[in-house]
Amino acid sequence: MNTWQDITPLINIKFGNLETIQVIDDVLYIKIDSNSQKMIISFRSFLSYQLTFESYALKILSEHNLDGKSWVFKSEKGDFYDWFNNQNYGIYGENISTYRLIFFHHIVEVLSDSFPEIQESS
Repeated sequence: MNTWQDITPLINIKFGNLETIQVIDDVLYIKIDSNSQKMIISFRSFLSYQLTFESYALKILSEHNLDGKSWVFKSEKGDFYDWFNNQNYGIYGENISTYRLIFFHHIVEVLSDSFPEIQESS
């Protein structure tokens, strides 16, 4: 069984909408619109990411207590992690965490070996 840790308090961004997701110079930028707050979560050393429409991810949604406050989760394992490890024959499997960001209409999962950076967006 996979254990997900709610890291929303560490991110300190209110639940909102995914505005954009892009990779520039090998850095993953996730721009979030949360009412009056516009923020960017950056993964500088990400290995892979996937985007899923939340209405097609019922299993993922059932794994979390979605109370309107908790929306960013971290795990050391997971289905996406297992897929990634299978694809690279386990060569890069050490020290990788799966980050799961659940928005109103989207779910973004990121594999990274470091915690994301948070900054305000203009």
